[in-house]
Amino acid sequence: MNSITMSRRVLLQMLGAGALAWRAAAPQAAAGPVASPRIRWAAGWLLWRDYKPRGLAIADALQDLKQAGADGIEFTPRPGELEAAGLTPDAVRALVRGAGLAVSAHYFSGPFHDPAKTSEVLAQAQEKIDSLRAYGAANLVIGPPP
Repeated sequence: MNSITMSRRVLLQMLGAGALAWRAAAPQAAAGPVASPRIRWAAGWLLWRDYKPRGLAIADALQDLKQAGADGIEFTPRPGELEAAGLTPDAVRALVRGAGLAVSAHYFSGPFHDPAKTSEVLAQAQEKIDSLRAYGAANLVIGPPP
């Protein structure tokens, strides 16, 4: 394992430890325990997919996230990405479930500022929403235009 991979894993472990510590330290009411908000955290697939020295598989990402105590993965497959890896959406769902995680969100960006592209942006947004439903996720992370 090289130092860059180790740094990413160490960062994930630190984030996971912080989330677990916050959960354990949730305030309790004087009359007894109360339901505390649950911080859920995930990291984006791009941290593994776009890792430059070598491509890392979705299984690597899921293993790293599980070991770090994450709840899920922000998984936004690019067009043709799953097919190129020999995967289907069903296979990815099984991998995510098998790791005890969930797909937390998809990332979406586009030329929101260009009125001439409104129809294109809305069509792309609908594709993301349909994909979210297929993965059982409910969150769409909106990023700035490219």
